[in-house]
Amino acid sequence: MHAELKNRGVAVRCQSNSFWMHHKFVIADKEILVNGSFNWTNQAVMGNSENLIITNEENLVKPFIAEFQKIWNNLSPADSTKDETPK
Repeated sequence: MHAELKNRGVAVRCQSNSFWMHHKFVIADKEILVNGSFNWTNQAVMGNSENLIITNEENLVKPFIAEFQKIWNNLSPADSTKDETPK
């Protein structure tokens, strides 16, 4: 999957340890925050009871942008020769 994303021009980063990043948020266009318990799976859409907040309030969006940058900066570029998809 990483190779396909990289071939399409998407920057991909991976953790080099065995711990899971458990954040569940999206920043769209640097101004919209989508955050909650939602797991971004068919099960979450079709069956689970989930919560999801969507906002463009700058005072809520900015801290998530900062957190994303912190995480991104601590990850390594994905190696497209390996399948680094979690098992």
